Amino acid sequence: MNNFKQIVFDKLGYQLSELQLNQFKTYYEFLIEYNKNVNLTRITDLDEVYIKHFLDSILVINLLDFNKINSLIDMGSGAGFPGIPLKILYPHLEVLLVDARKKKLVFIDKIIEKLNLDKTTTLHARLEKLSFDKKYDLATARALTDLSTISSYAYPIINSHGYIISYKSVSYEEELNEFNKLWANKLKIVKVDTKELPFGSGSRSNLLLQKK
Repeated sequence: MNNFKQIVFDKLGYQLSELQLNQFKTYYEFLIEYNKNVNLTRITDLDEVYIKHFLDSILVINLLDFNKINSLIDMGSGAGFPGIPLKILYPHLEVLLVDARKKKLVFIDKIIEKLNLDKTTTLHARLEKLSFDKKYDLATARALTDLSTISSYAYPIINSHGYIISYKSVSYEEELNEFNKLWANKLKIVKVDTKELPFGSGSRSNLLLQKK
């Protein structure tokens, strides 16, 4: 997509470099080629991948200052979204991408190598069994599950003032009652950011939570 650079700037005020544009191009090309043999995504059209995967993954950069985030764990990463696009934007991040489906992690390992991303690793694991001595600054969950379940996965693995970003469609409100009953004493909702994707591609509501 030739105008992706301008779209990102218009939406987020972030100016992509030529290196970043080339990394997204490589990501797209390898995703589509690999998808012919391994089902990674049903979205394969160039513009749709750039908008519904790449842009959708990075819409959250206005929720907090990513320059102050050092470590990120991407829960249920699938084909690398949102962890890899966020790493492309913020190369300083230490990123762990977790998924229970080995075939998707094989793809992620290959794209990490192709993009020459350092401090970026994968883990084959079920989210309900995650346990680390290390705690992360931020946990991300895109199109994963309900807010309370996401919180139960992320809470033990983020640091004492760590964040969770839950990527949601516009219909997240029904999850809030359950979340407030179970998690109001442990997590606070700092911000909800709702944006329209370009070209009539739908709306997104992303929630920023922080450990109390």
